[in-house]
Amino acid sequence: ADVLRPAWACAACTLENEGAADFCVVCATPRGALESAPPPARPAPSYEDFGEEPALVDRRFDVEEPSTEWTCAVCTLRNRAE
Repeated sequence: ADVLRPAWACAACTLENEGAADFCVVCATPRGALESAPPPARPAPSYEDFGEEPALVDRRFDVEEPSTEWTCAVCTLRNRAE
């Protein structure tokens, strides 16, 4: 009898795949691949990347609400914060 496997998050693109999937349905990364190696660090974008200087904005009184989601920098998938 087959035992149901739990859903798993792809180490390459962060998509949550069904437990029965051996490969990510979005990027075809094998289940369990890259688990021992962290993803490569990407440098933060600089103002030069956008070709203009930012507008001067007073952010001293801004209040940021805690987010319940985060967006993958590689594939832009929105994920639940846990």
